[in-house]
Amino acid sequence: MTHENDPNDTDWLAEEHAPDGTTTDLKPWRVLVVDDVADVHAVTRLALGNVTFKGRRLEILSAYSGEQGFAQLSQESDIALVLLDVVMETDDAGLRLAKRIREELHNDLVRIVLRTGQPGQAPESQVVVDFDVNDYKAKSELTVEKLFTTVITSLRSYERMQAIEASRDGLAKLLEVTHDIYRVEPVSAQAPETLQQIGAVIQLGSGGMLCVMQKTGQAARKP
Repeated sequence: MTHENDPNDTDWLAEEHAPDGTTTDLKPWRVLVVDDVADVHAVTRLALGNVTFKGRRLEILSAYSGEQGFAQLSQESDIALVLLDVVMETDDAGLRLAKRIREELHNDLVRIVLRTGQPGQAPESQVVVDFDVNDYKAKSELTVEKLFTTVITSLRSYERMQAIEASRDGLAKLLEVTHDIYRVEPVSAQAPETLQQIGAVIQLGSGGMLCVMQKTGQAARKP
């Protein structure tokens, strides 16, 4: 049955697909569920078990308290999304964890979606102002379709944040290379090192080529 006939079919929302046959070869998106209710973990796994995004499946990780969640995030640097309950071992355990992720772990990449069964316990307007979270949902409104949409949107955002971070790192490396290029040594002396550095920035690989142009008639440096 296609999505034109089935309103609950949400496959069309994840429009970016990898080539056929590559799904199992790609590293999965890692999603951490932090909730003290075991049924929430089971339902989340059931709802997201067959979801893929850009040819990558989801790997669902579990933590049952804010402290467990912090420990897992401290050890795992590639978690893309945290589905985080607000009320666990304390009434604000989820909020405390969200703050620790940003301030103690300095992790600005991971997307944080708060889920609560008691919306009045932590008013949405206050939470989104006081805490660096990416979304806030009442558990009662998270149907399978809405959970799917939330997860795909979060993964897309995470991917873009990763690209920005990589570009920033690449720019820093490029500035270092530029400094080296303008050293006084002859081009022939610095070419191998420069080629290696530039290749690392623009990902040319070991088969890259460095071209040097000299103006016609330019006087050769005297020994």
